[in-house]
Amino acid sequence: MSVTPKGYSPNTLTVKSGVPVKWVIDGSGMTGCTSEILLPAFGIDRQLKRGENIIEFTPKVSGTYKFSCGMQMVWGKFIVTN
Repeated sequence: MSVTPKGYSPNTLTVKSGVPVKWVIDGSGMTGCTSEILLPAFGIDRQLKRGENIIEFTPKVSGTYKFSCGMQMVWGKFIVTN
């Protein structure tokens, strides 16, 4: 996924429950509050750096989980399927 001045691209990511996720984020285009990413359902609050950022987690329950910038102005979501 890339962080751009207009948001996240792509802003919807689909993964499977029980399968480890390696979320690779290209922070080259981050500005302001997009230098932080929040995924509260998985306890993730990370400061991003320019270039490649890697966040790993394993979703256990199917559903839709929103993530955002630090100020919660820019949004995306993970769709977790069975």
